[in-house]
Amino acid sequence: MIALFLIRCLVPAEGVEQGQTLWIAAAWLVFATVRVWWMSRHESWHRPAWSWTDTGTALLVGGHCLSALLVVFLANGDRRAALNGCWEWLAVGATWFVLRDMLRTQSVRTGLSRALLVTIAVLSLMGFWQHFVWYPEQATKITDLISLSTRLEQGTPLSPLERKRYDELNAEIGSEVLTLDAGGRKVMLDRATFSVEPIGRFALANSFAALLIVGLFLALDAVVLSVRQRSGRVALLAACGLALVIFPCLLLTKSRTALAGTAIVLVWQALRLFARSGTWSRRWLWGLGAGALAFAVLLIALVVTGGLDLLVLTEAPKSLQYRLEYWQGTLGIISHHPLFGVGPGNFRQHYLQFKLPGSSEEILDPHNFLLDAWAQGGLLALAGVGLLTGAWIGRCCSTQASEINSSPHPRSFTLFAGGTLAFAIVYAEEWLLEGFSDGIVITLALGWLAAAFVLERTLPRAAAISRIAALSAGSALLIHLLGAGGLSMPAILQLWLFLLVMTEPVAAPDTGPVPKPAILKGVTLALFVLTAGCLWSGLLPVLGSTLLLERGRHAFVVQGNIRAAEQFFREAAAIDTLSPEPHHQLAMLTMKRWLQSPQDSALFEAAAEHQQQAIIRDPMAGKRQLLLGELWLARFQHDPQREYAEQAVTALERGVELYPEFPQLWAQLALALQAAGRPTHLAARKALDLDDLNRRQGHTDKWFSDELRKKIEIISAPPEPSL
Repeated sequence: MIALFLIRCLVPAEGVEQGQTLWIAAAWLVFATVRVWWMSRHESWHRPAWSWTDTGTALLVGGHCLSALLVVFLANGDRRAALNGCWEWLAVGATWFVLRDMLRTQSVRTGLSRALLVTIAVLSLMGFWQHFVWYPEQATKITDLISLSTRLEQGTPLSPLERKRYDELNAEIGSEVLTLDAGGRKVMLDRATFSVEPIGRFALANSFAALLIVGLFLALDAVVLSVRQRSGRVALLAACGLALVIFPCLLLTKSRTALAGTAIVLVWQALRLFARSGTWSRRWLWGLGAGALAFAVLLIALVVTGGLDLLVLTEAPKSLQYRLEYWQGTLGIISHHPLFGVGPGNFRQHYLQFKLPGSSEEILDPHNFLLDAWAQGGLLALAGVGLLTGAWIGRCCSTQASEINSSPHPRSFTLFAGGTLAFAIVYAEEWLLEGFSDGIVITLALGWLAAAFVLERTLPRAAAISRIAALSAGSALLIHLLGAGGLSMPAILQLWLFLLVMTEPVAAPDTGPVPKPAILKGVTLALFVLTAGCLWSGLLPVLGSTLLLERGRHAFVVQGNIRAAEQFFREAAAIDTLSPEPHHQLAMLTMKRWLQSPQDSALFEAAAEHQQQAIIRDPMAGKRQLLLGELWLARFQHDPQREYAEQAVTALERGVELYPEFPQLWAQLALALQAAGRPTHLAARKALDLDDLNRRQGHTDKWFSDELRKKIEIISAPPEPSL
């Protein structure tokens, strides 16, 4: 169980829609199946009685699965993303069951708490390396890759050394970078150059910040425990060292919501302590003074080294403005889908219909966990997260005393075995399934073992997170999720579920009536069926398709072998019949072939059919209409028949209906209307207005090229009134 929990912290949490973490979901389902089967064999049932938190979790999981069925599978939507999301939500339910069952004893709680603390500390050190070393190196590599690729596209030959460098960068960074257009490449390069916030093993700094919040309060809890138990200077220094590693990394993420949540909770706990005691003891005053001094030194050090600047504060109003824009767009979704939401994995497509003009990002979630639950899972999911939040607030207001662990310490073997197994599984998955050997995982594993060995001999023997620390960590996490989102990421949600369990008292094994073995066997069978379904309809097709797509992109971009790439894409489409991506790749590839031989109408029809198939599988994505419209426009340019222009107009009108604030769609629609002999000024004016807005907002990736803007300006004038 410890290994499965830690694995979520070592794998990017943002790839749920693409199925990148389905193998972890399948592992949780397998573990839950084996656990219930073992119970049925031994007639053992230790799980606590049903509670409001169980009801909330069930509604949260059930709401998302019901939404996927009713809104996506029985109506319109991206079924592959919805199905991936369903398996992940069912795995969240399995995670909750396992945590509630296995964290009933203090020794297991201590083992998982310590393993999580060591993992976060090691990832914090990785965050420092990312900030000061990795990001500058990545910027250089991406710059070189794009430069060499541009030379090849322009027909300039590379020297043997340059060719070797090009191949090495392709193998390391991936060929997907080279499939981006000029705007996409610039965005990636700018992000690598100017965004140097640590991300750990995740893809976003806000996701990593959620993990660091929990780690910080685990470390602070160890500090308090060392003082209370008079564990000695070594233990106190070790606990303070953990806090002084995790907290600066949290600052470097520049996650304003995470820092706000942490600050609010720390102030709350300080006031709570003062209210209970009525005065400050000398020991706590010394502690607060030392903490303030350490914070000041860290702040100065980070400012001097360039890790922090005034933009963290001065840009806060702009960040809040972005959040308000996201929430307004999300409320537009909810107003149209109030009962069942839009289904897991389908938020972005619907959000783009309501995205405000000039809003910066095409977000994957609304950056608010309450709106996230409602928009994707409907009222049932909202009720579920509401119950969980209500239970949490009730525990925060409770006067129950915080327990100090006096139970036996878990065996070191359990801790080391769990951590080692987690890193071994992550390394094996990348090596066997993704085809590369990740030296970073090996380095992290060695660092984890060293840190665990040292902390086992220095920290207090009782190291499970206390109730008050769990409440503090969870409260800070919820404040963070109010502005950053992340509810649909199992790696983030499992942290909250873990803290929910840790705020409950340690329970003795239930001595009540044991469920009949037949019931447990039925549950085992149901879990087995779910696990088989996850493997058959989720993990296997997604894994096979993903590998083939990467091989196809490599064959096309790096090797220039169009035939081989097409074969890989066709195999990917056959393996994963729900995914739109293989057909989209086939459409772009076939379109390129047709542009080289425009007289071959069969190639054009194949390209159009492939893009239509992609649209059928993802019908609410306005950008997919753009390629179809550009394809018909290209055919009109080679064979100027009005019906081709009208086909382009139809596709692009559907595109602007689905994504009305995307300037490229309006620009192409204006050109298609011109080709069809229809009025163009309204569409052209809209395109120019959006381009002007993007230029004022500084969204360089969305700017028109000079050539395109001149074309649109020419056709933007309204027609002269007839006499």
